[in-house]
Amino acid sequence: MLDKLSKKENTKNQNFKEKNEKLIQKFIDFIAIQNDSDNTIVAYRCDLKQFCKTNNDENILEDIDKKVENYFDKIHFVKRKFAYSSLARKITTLRSFYRFLHQEKIIDEMPMKNIKSPKLKTPEPKMLLQSEIEQILFKCLENFNSKNEESCNSRKSLDWLLLHSMIEFLYSTGCRISEALSVKIGMIFNNRDKIHNEIIICGKGRKERLIFLNHSCQKALTNYLFTKFQTNNIKNIRDMSGFLFSEDILLKKPISRHKIYYLLRNVAIQCGIDRFRISPHVLRHSVAIHMLMSKNNSDSTNNIMTIKKFLGHESINTTKVYLGYDNINDLTKTINTKHPLSFLKP
Repeated sequence: MLDKLSKKENTKNQNFKEKNEKLIQKFIDFIAIQNDSDNTIVAYRCDLKQFCKTNNDENILEDIDKKVENYFDKIHFVKRKFAYSSLARKITTLRSFYRFLHQEKIIDEMPMKNIKSPKLKTPEPKMLLQSEIEQILFKCLENFNSKNEESCNSRKSLDWLLLHSMIEFLYSTGCRISEALSVKIGMIFNNRDKIHNEIIICGKGRKERLIFLNHSCQKALTNYLFTKFQTNNIKNIRDMSGFLFSEDILLKKPISRHKIYYLLRNVAIQCGIDRFRISPHVLRHSVAIHMLMSKNNSDSTNNIMTIKKFLGHESINTTKVYLGYDNINDLTKTINTKHPLSFLKP
């Protein structure tokens, strides 16, 4: 008798699980049409799966507020694993999901009216000094040369050359890592067999924007590609349809983010830099801050608008986070001239 009840309960739970998954997929398809980024879609899917699992895959259309409270009560005990921004996102995910179900008339009332998102302070973005970026770039080339001499297997040594060109690309363009990894080889060459000064990429929310490749970046990319394909003839490379930053010689898929993070933190340790200070997004922050701190820029209003366009921000409020660095040059000048020990020369 107990076995029959157990089997019946398992069948019931399995049915709810399948129905929940169908509702989640319907929501995911909806936000995909709304041009949300791939990262957002992955995060929403993971949050909703975690929500279902925490509630033992029960029907997510019944006792919604109770299930939401149960969910946050349980993750409260492991909240140290989550940043407040992650908790805020999980609340946003559930609100968006149930708002969608309400709009589709799958549920009658909008739940979660008493659930409040945590108030988040906008932190100052992490940055690397220009000298640190130069040090890291030098170390990448040093690692490439030493690994290349040590063994006939050039795959590991080529990783460092790939990282070198990736850092140059991110710092030159201010791209997000997802944008950089989406670039194909054919996009960067012009009809004169040279690398473009600028290219159009598909940015966040699938919006196109223009990015600029400076001379240093072009040189690094050329060096990387010539070494990888063992040719100095761009014509042999230009017509390839694969990804620019790929470990695979056939270029079928880009290098993984995990590998990029691993190499970045590895080289940071070698340079004596805290490995938690470096990431692809820190490079994006760094170039924006360095542009703002540039001595050649005097009009901060025009400068912040330029950075907004350069980074592809939709709202100026996103770019304003960098304004805290706007007066660094004035502060440096004041310390160098007014500090009691400023008369001492090194």
